[in-house]
Amino acid sequence: MRIGYLLYDESYSGVIESQALDVVRFYNAQKEHHAVLITALPFRSHREVLDKYKASISAPILSMIALPQKLQVLGLRMEMLRIARLAKKANVDLLICRNALSCYIALNARKYMANNSKPIICYDGRGALKAEAIEFKVYPESFKTTLFRAERASVLHSDFRIAVTKELVEWWNMEYGYNSEDHAIIPTTISTQVQDFDPKKNRTRWRQHFGFDATEVVLTFAGGKADWQGLTFWLPHMHEWLENIPHLKLLLLTPPHPLISELFSRFPSRVINTFVPHGDVLNALSAADHGIMWRELNVTNKVASPTKLSEYLQAGLNIITNKGTAVSRIVMEHKIGICLQPKYRPDYSLILASSRHPLEKLNLTKNSFYNGIIGKVPFDEGNR
Repeated sequence: MRIGYLLYDESYSGVIESQALDVVRFYNAQKEHHAVLITALPFRSHREVLDKYKASISAPILSMIALPQKLQVLGLRMEMLRIARLAKKANVDLLICRNALSCYIALNARKYMANNSKPIICYDGRGALKAEAIEFKVYPESFKTTLFRAERASVLHSDFRIAVTKELVEWWNMEYGYNSEDHAIIPTTISTQVQDFDPKKNRTRWRQHFGFDATEVVLTFAGGKADWQGLTFWLPHMHEWLENIPHLKLLLLTPPHPLISELFSRFPSRVINTFVPHGDVLNALSAADHGIMWRELNVTNKVASPTKLSEYLQAGLNIITNKGTAVSRIVMEHKIGICLQPKYRPDYSLILASSRHPLEKLNLTKNSFYNGIIGKVPFDEGNR
């Protein structure tokens, strides 16, 4: 099957690398498939982003430059025509569209294509966009109406859908009345480039690198400072954790933050806030015992499957999360960690000590999920 993966106005990031470019890489490694990246590059950084895409994958890349975001609403029809031209050139059977705006554009672009060249449209739903926009105000007000319309159309009118969790499908049902079975659940997956990583291989060396001894329990967090990552939700509670658990240390692979500085000033020998190159992240994480995935209980977090879940498991960590999210359900179902509230309790010391040894990871490789969706996609060769 000829497969296209469409990105619209997406900058290069670790998430795009693992959950988009790596999908193209995965399908091209299969003899029965051929994949191409179709991308409308960010207006201001298009050269830099395209260079990174080219450096990442050897697959063909068909690209254009997206309109600046402030002009996208007015120029949406023009973007549909431009994407239609790229899609015709790609001549794919299946077009996977990351996020709602790319899917909405693709659905409308298909109207301008001949019947024998119209691809099946798959919406790759990475989260609850409308909830994210309302809860975290990450999009301009002038853009929200278009985004909400795009998400509704993507959920209801795409030919097939990928959802990161069953909770996201349930939200689609409640928010948009979605009642189809034409979807697959694919959580955030491990990159094909590191799927053979062995967390035990360099664990001792990296623990020594950070100065952790065998008696210490290490909690780690890797991520940014975006509100949904929850630093302000759980980090203030770490004062009490560190005060009451003498053998506890924190490894924070995240940019500096005032709350981290405050914690470090009080516990300078027990809090490490550092940066490691991308290629060393899994090794650094493997030096810890537990990966922190505490999130506030809003819709965005309840339906999400964060990329860090697969990375923590690949690094051999137990997951620490709180009840009420899709992550906590996955943790409890597969016994890959523990559910605790960020607020300290006296028995946490015993719980951490009894759960220190990394568990066998949940299988989150691309091979476990992406080959399986091809047979589910409603594709009829006779229609092309």
